[in-house]
Amino acid sequence: MEYTVLSPWAAAESRQPRGLSPRLDTLAGKTIGLYAHFKGHAIKILDEVARELSARFSGVTFTHFQYLKEITELIQDDAYAAQAAAWASGVDAVITAYGDAGSCSLFLAKNAAFFEKQGKPTVDLLCRSFQNSSKRGAASQGVPGLRLVEMSFGDLSGEKVIDDALLERVVRPEVRRVTDQIAAALTAPLTEEEARPTRARDYSSYTFTGTLQEVNDQFYKLGWTTGLPIVPPTREAVDEMLTGTDLSPDTVLGTIPPMNGIATVEKVAVNAVMAGCLPTYLPVILAAVRGMLAPNIQLCGWTCSNANWMPFTFVNGRVAKDIHLHSGRAVLSPYYKPNTAIPRALAYITMNIGGVRQGMEDMSAMGTVGRGGVCIAENEAQSPWEPLQTRYGFTAEDSTVTMFWPADVQTLGGGGLGGAFTPESFLKSMCQVKAFGWWTGGVFILSPEIAAMFAQAGWTKQRILDYVVEYNRVPADEWNLRWLVESNHEPRKDGGIPVETPLDGSYSARRFWNDAHMFIVVAGAQWGVAVTGGGDHGGPSCTKVELPKNWDSLVARYRDIVPRYLDY
Repeated sequence: MEYTVLSPWAAAESRQPRGLSPRLDTLAGKTIGLYAHFKGHAIKILDEVARELSARFSGVTFTHFQYLKEITELIQDDAYAAQAAAWASGVDAVITAYGDAGSCSLFLAKNAAFFEKQGKPTVDLLCRSFQNSSKRGAASQGVPGLRLVEMSFGDLSGEKVIDDALLERVVRPEVRRVTDQIAAALTAPLTEEEARPTRARDYSSYTFTGTLQEVNDQFYKLGWTTGLPIVPPTREAVDEMLTGTDLSPDTVLGTIPPMNGIATVEKVAVNAVMAGCLPTYLPVILAAVRGMLAPNIQLCGWTCSNANWMPFTFVNGRVAKDIHLHSGRAVLSPYYKPNTAIPRALAYITMNIGGVRQGMEDMSAMGTVGRGGVCIAENEAQSPWEPLQTRYGFTAEDSTVTMFWPADVQTLGGGGLGGAFTPESFLKSMCQVKAFGWWTGGVFILSPEIAAMFAQAGWTKQRILDYVVEYNRVPADEWNLRWLVESNHEPRKDGGIPVETPLDGSYSARRFWNDAHMFIVVAGAQWGVAVTGGGDHGGPSCTKVELPKNWDSLVARYRDIVPRYLDY
């Protein structure tokens, strides 16, 4: 049997590729703009570049511009774009630095492309590990030929002090090695492809006819799946999926970075079909896509990082029960269709609408088994507390999707996993969890048994979070305060007031600066887990699920698609 299938690949925001700006004849006597991203050490690297260029070209002068916002395109920041354009108008060329991590390299190149579009010959400096990230970032802005110069040292964020000794040992030898390359990137004549780049083929309207195996093979070859079998997204299957929403297929939910693919309802539906979703899952997926694009998430900080973030989706309200989303024993294990199909659909949406692929945009160094995502429901029926969505301003009757990107799963339980718990013993385990990230966060998934134990002793969700914030502590010298301050990650309280950080490294410091990126969910059985990390790029986000008018009949139609395990 053959299937004619629709493309899951999205059309991107229209950007006709443009050639590079004409190069300079020489750097002598010119004014060079030095553009640094949000990390403080980028300025120090550029200062070393200026030192070397000054020694080789007479009369060259330099001016600095630093953009402190992380994972943000200049072109989408009206205030800073105007400042950057005004700055660029006074220079002859631009050097940008330093691409030293996945999302950092991607957005540095996006913003380097901004200066090429201002008519300024530009060269982007980066660690050689992140060449693909830089190329994709520039191409997404219509400047596929952006000139890059690679250096061998990586991210200096972990260095607590960047002093002259470190610069002499690590930075200066590499800068001296590549100075001629930097000069050539700003002066060497353009190639034909650099001057007149060809436009990449648009696969968004692509259709393919083949057998089930041929469809799966073709999609995998195009980088649209992870290689697992998919449900063919035929016209009929996509139309059936669209019965799960009252929105028209061409409704645009937003654009998903880094490709800035246009997330129409139909493209979301195509990817949901591929993942094996039912139409009843579509309202959850649409809300999740909106949640991914919430301003406080900064999506590429998770999807394009070289850290091991993993997307978690928490569903609350009527919709979770109606679609049989699991919240009980083995809640994090992949036994139930909605728990596995929904995150798989979101993973395909990230790949095919966002344009995130391994080693090109997703630069996760080691990866994680959770990279494909987790989706669970809160067990509201057995929870003694208010449901999660009320923390974010919704009512207990609202159906919502909460999105979060942690990095590590740790078991919770004081007194032995099979023993008797007390609030004191369980809190001790919660205050011993570790968390990755510069402004750390986490979700604590507590079983109904543990939640009941706390509630009977007078503990609320908020009181537990307050306790963990106060007493989960580390020696102050474990915090890289230089990074926090120089890289615009300085911890702040509500209202933007900076947190007072210890002056003596022997003091203790909070591991979690506050509970801005923390919450509690009731699910699972017996004990609990801490899913920690995240926070420093924003989130979590909580989005209301919009159910279609035909919801009751839709639920009735698919009600029986649940596992009924056989005896043996």
